[in-house]
Amino acid sequence: MSIVHGNDNDTALISGANNAMLSLLSYDYYELEGKPFLDILESTDRKKIAEHLEYEDYNIDIGTVLARTRQLHFKTKHGGAIKLKIKIFPSSSTSSREKRYEILAREHSCLDHLTEFRRARHHYEYSMDEVLRIMDPLSTGEEFVLLSHFCQQHRENCVAGLLQLSDTSVTVMRNVIDAVKGTIRYGDQVGIVGKVLVIFTIGCSPELADRPMSRIAGVVRRIDSKATLRYFNLLEHPVFDFKTDLLQQKRIFAKTVHLAQY
Repeated sequence: MSIVHGNDNDTALISGANNAMLSLLSYDYYELEGKPFLDILESTDRKKIAEHLEYEDYNIDIGTVLARTRQLHFKTKHGGAIKLKIKIFPSSSTSSREKRYEILAREHSCLDHLTEFRRARHHYEYSMDEVLRIMDPLSTGEEFVLLSHFCQQHRENCVAGLLQLSDTSVTVMRNVIDAVKGTIRYGDQVGIVGKVLVIFTIGCSPELADRPMSRIAGVVRRIDSKATLRYFNLLEHPVFDFKTDLLQQKRIFAKTVHLAQY
């Protein structure tokens, strides 16, 4: 989004927005162009910014204020609110009386929401298996429960993959773990329960789960072709009680990937 801070008329106006921003806020281009920037912010954010703004040369302008702001609540055309992370960059300006800026905004991702969820629950650290260098069974069990509550509260998806190796020697397990870590994304986690490796794929919807699980199956097969990989979505099948819901498998409906086909 582009904005112009004008000292002559004491305004901070929107001068344009790309298609992604227009779609997110449900506006057409002509509806945003020339609109006061503060008008598309929630009242709390609008007041905080307005009380610091100055319209004099080299004083505190919209760019200075937003440079200190990490996120804003934008109002959509239909009155909804969307929390976006922002960064602001100076653009070409004709004079000190008129300053132009570009705002880069992005929605909070699933990982952002999960970080806030962990913070609210004071859940910051894992205990690690020192040999395998992944979450130990205790932390893996806690992660199942925490992610289940997170998925239910925020209606987010998280796929849990259960990888059973035919050879559970330390050497093979470490080779498999290293291979798996090379295929998963930042923010995904690997843990262990008993001799079963667990891969948490954060924010992965069920209809797309075949892709990351197939990648994992492909790299694991090169090391252990007799391994089995099952997975399920914690939004659909939460694990609120680790022993009852997972270990006894009373509520888990897992899909199986046959590694022999890769």
